[in-house]
Parts: sequence; C-alpha cells; structure tokens
Amino acid sequence: MSGFEQAFQRLMSRAPGPVFPRARRLYFNKYPLEEAPAATAFRTFLLEESIQEGQDGSLRILVASFALVAWNADLGEAASQAPINAPLGALYLKEQWEREATSITTIAGPWFRTNCAYLKVAIEALYCTRSGPAAED
Repeated sequence: MSGFEQAFQRLMSRAPGPVFPRARRLYFNKYPLEEAPAATAFRTFLLEESIQEGQDGSLRILVASFALVAWNADLGEAASQAPINAPLGALYLKEQWEREATSITTIAGPWFRTNCAYLKVAIEALYCTRSGPAAED
C-alpha cells in the first residue's frame, strides 16, 4: 500500500460517520493526510466525497478532490493568502504522494477559518467499509 493510500485509509477510519455531516466536514477541514509533525510545504485535505450505503450497512465512499493548502510548518497554519502556483502543487503531489491530479484549480479562498487561497486537485480515492457477519472475517 502506498503512502497516499495508508494516509487516506487512516484519515477515513478516524472520521465521524456520514450521519454526522457537520462533524465530518469539520474533521476533514481540520485534519490533513499528512502526519501532524510533517514539515511539508502543503497540507492535503479531503474536499469532496460521495457516499453510497449498501443494503448491509456497508459504505462506499468515493473522494473526487482534495484541497492543497500552502502550509507554514513553524506556525502550524495555512501560509498564503496569495494565489498558489499550480505547478508547485503538482510537484508536491508527485513527490509527497506519488500521485498526479487530473485537474488543478486555484481557489482564491477562503480556506477553513482563514482567508487563504488553496488548490483544488482532482484525485480519486476509494474507501469501503463492511458491516454485518462478513466484516468479522
């Protein structure tokens, strides 16, 4: 499993369930894929997801995009109110996560509790849960 997949699985397994949409959105705005002490130029936050529930209570969650937020690791906060350079974001995705976005869009902001700009990056990721007797296998 790649570093991206491990980080994504960890994030999703700790997130509040879909029956708590406000808590879930707050969680995804607050917690990135990167580990807290990581001194990286960006933080990667889940931006858009679609959720399908199976008849057995299982969930199939497809993530369509993430937000790349320029990050000041020393201050532990978003770093830039100026538009972010999309090629820098693409380079970060490739070096940090070994991923390429199908599209990258600069968003003027605001990003969660700041006026900071961010990049909307189209990367699909899938998370599935199982429930019922089969989940104990």
